[in-house]
Amino acid sequence: MMTPKKAFSYYFGLRLHFSSESYSILKYGPDTSRASDKFSKLSPGLKSKFNWMAEKFQTTQNLVYACLASELESKNCQYVSRQEILDAYFKFKGRRESMTYHLNSEFNKYDTSETHDFTNLLYAYIGGKYSPEFILLIDHTEGFLDNYLNQPEFSFVRPAVLRLIKYKDFFSPAKYSSIINHEEPIPS
Repeated sequence: MMTPKKAFSYYFGLRLHFSSESYSILKYGPDTSRASDKFSKLSPGLKSKFNWMAEKFQTTQNLVYACLASELESKNCQYVSRQEILDAYFKFKGRRESMTYHLNSEFNKYDTSETHDFTNLLYAYIGGKYSPEFILLIDHTEGFLDNYLNQPEFSFVRPAVLRLIKYKDFFSPAKYSSIINHEEPIPS
């Protein structure tokens, strides 16, 4: 059963995962003493937000999707409205459920664009033209993303690049790499 404390633990663990180069929720898990300590210090109003999340998303998978979706859209679940969390969740879930179609559509849009420079592609992602999954798919074959993380001239995109790199733990572009060659995707 999902509890407010468990919902907060997943939120907090994923928040740390995406904002820190060294922390991994996959390595340390969501139930840490730091998360318990932070939860005990939350105001009643914020605890009610995580109570809502526990009731609304009920399963670990749905809660993780909601937190992942919010992180990928640079939204902190603790401070955004419930509607913004729901909108991010449904958008993310829709992409996950139709990933092959979604990536094919984005690749066709990318394939017909005039520039295939990764910097422009990264800017287009930040502008909302491409999904994080598509950027990881292109990066899987090109391998540019890590180069952008510590280059001073790209310091303004560092948070977005770090989010994408950390999202690799939750999305496997290798499964969809056949899209680039206009082949059928590899079955799961």
